[in-house]
Amino acid sequence: LPHAIAIDLVEHVPALVVDLGGPYLVDAAGHPFKRAETGEGDGLPLVTGIDRAAYLADPPATASELTDILAALGEWHRGARPAVEEVHVDPHGALALHAGATTIQLGVPGADLPARLRTFDAAWADLSDDERARARAIHLDTRTDHVTVAFAQKDQ
Repeated sequence: LPHAIAIDLVEHVPALVVDLGGPYLVDAAGHPFKRAETGEGDGLPLVTGIDRAAYLADPPATASELTDILAALGEWHRGARPAVEEVHVDPHGALALHAGATTIQLGVPGADLPARLRTFDAAWADLSDDERARARAIHLDTRTDHVTVAFAQKDQ
């Protein structure tokens, strides 16, 4: 046998930034691996609403929650939809996507998420450019066949 040791180094690739009392880079497996320095993670969605104490108490549960968020974002990016800068998780696990001035209430990710996204696509396609610019809140979290859109007032 040869006298050698083989070491494979695999660099973490950030997929998200999560706010755990400061910004942390998260890999595709949902594991925070490094506190983000200024400029690191630019262009990645920021996840807010996850409690640092809950993460410290149960890192695998947080990793699972973050992989669910990554899967929901993967579904979101399969369509021609607005870019997401932030994902907020409420205490019940419901997601709110922040895309510019518009907040899209997705609800809890689940098997019906593709249907909710098709509902979003149909509603988004029916909005004019002016209406898209004025859309402030879009709710997809109650039923897969309904969407509610709230608009900012038109400038007089």
